[in-house]
Amino acid sequence: MSIIVVEALQRLDGAGVSKVSKYLETPKSTVHDHLRTLEQLALVVNEDGVYKTGPRFLDRDSATERRRKSSIRDVDQELFERFSR
Repeated sequence: MSIIVVEALQRLDGAGVSKVSKYLETPKSTVHDHLRTLEQLALVVNEDGVYKTGPRFLDRDSATERRRKSSIRDVDQELFERFSR
C-alpha cells in the first residue's frame, strides 16, 4: 500500500492527506499512517501539509537512471564494435 501512496503523490505532484485519500478511495487514517511511515524513512517530505517524494526516493531514482544510462552505453558500444568490423 505504501508504494501506491508514493505513486499517487507522484501523479498528483504532491498532495495532502485528504487529496490522496480521495484519489485512492482509501480512509484518511490509513493514508496518514502510510505517509507518516514514508516520512520517517525519508521517502516523502511534508511541506506545510503537502506531501511530496523525498530525498531518499529521489536518490533511488537517480541510481536507477545511472544504471539505465550505463546499460545504454554498454549496448551502444557493443553495437558500434559489431558494425565497425
